[in-house]
Amino acid sequence: MRAGLTRSIVFNSLFKLFSNRDWGVFVQSFGIPVRVGKFDQSSTDSDRNTLWRAVSDVAGSLGCMIPKNMDLEFIEPRSGAGANDTHERRIKWLDEQTSKAVLGQTGTTDARQGTHAASMTHRLVQEDIERSDALLLAHTLNEQLVKQMVDYSFGPPADGHYPIATIGRPDEAPVSVLIDAVQKLGPQGLKIKADELYTRLNVKPPLEGDETVGIQPQTRNATPPPT
Repeated sequence: MRAGLTRSIVFNSLFKLFSNRDWGVFVQSFGIPVRVGKFDQSSTDSDRNTLWRAVSDVAGSLGCMIPKNMDLEFIEPRSGAGANDTHERRIKWLDEQTSKAVLGQTGTTDARQGTHAASMTHRLVQEDIERSDALLLAHTLNEQLVKQMVDYSFGPPADGHYPIATIGRPDEAPVSVLIDAVQKLGPQGLKIKADELYTRLNVKPPLEGDETVGIQPQTRNATPPPT
């Protein structure tokens, strides 16, 4: 409980629950109209009971009944520590701190206008955390699961080499960058397997007799350099 993310976000989660509760109390106190019924000194108990039934039966239970010559004032905080958006801003701030602790950024959790460039940088941070988490998870599986499963099922390997479980996505260049490199560096002698391009584009190579789209590239003899 004292290690990892638990210690970092446990207090944020606790304080967020308190802020959410206070926000609910605030909305109940100042976000719902309050009905006040007033009676004078000449009213009888029957009159007061009738007034109370009218106050309590109309639009919920948030109502009260006071003597006519008595003032009951509800003061709504307008600014400062008791502003109506204090709880909302506090909850958003706690959410941002939790996102920073878990994801290392807030660009993918709290979208804001005009933050495309910042979100790309945040994405890089998220990928770094993803690689680190995948590496730790793979190490845990290999040490605490794979080795034991092999030993219990087949016995320890004679050569001492166990299967290795790997988790994570390959660090590949975007398809647009790959195609641009082929277009520009292909004439310079760069060679790439066609199967790799098909795999990256998630398409299957055509078979003999299939109808295809595109033209066969024409091979040209290289022009000798001038002397």
